[in-house]
Amino acid sequence: VASQGKLDQGFNRAVYSENFLASLKMKAENQIKLFPNSFDIDAVRACRSIGDFDEAFICKIYGFLNKEDYYRKTGSKWWLSKIRVPTIVINARDDPFIEEKSLPTEADVGEAPVRLIYTDHGGHCGFYTTETGA
Repeated sequence: VASQGKLDQGFNRAVYSENFLASLKMKAENQIKLFPNSFDIDAVRACRSIGDFDEAFICKIYGFLNKEDYYRKTGSKWWLSKIRVPTIVINARDDPFIEEKSLPTEADVGEAPVRLIYTDHGGHCGFYTTETGA
């Protein structure tokens, strides 16, 4: 749920989501050959977003009620309070895929030994600098 809105809009949709969705559909086409009738291939072919694909394929294959159920049960945020080994979680507020409002809070962590670090910039795949010699 945290990334669904951003993935299906603007630049992300044009550059990332459409290509990723096409690759997911190809995998589903291969899957249906191995496991006929395990999901509705026509529903998969009709998908226009990754959320649609999650609903038509992932939920059917893995037994989730719907995409919201899938996102809720597989999200990592819900497990943070159960961590017992000291952990650092780093996120960028400008992540093009994840909504800032969905980032974990101290309330999500509870008493777990988890340190949350948020930077203003960093994107999705890493953090970079223009400094040399660092």
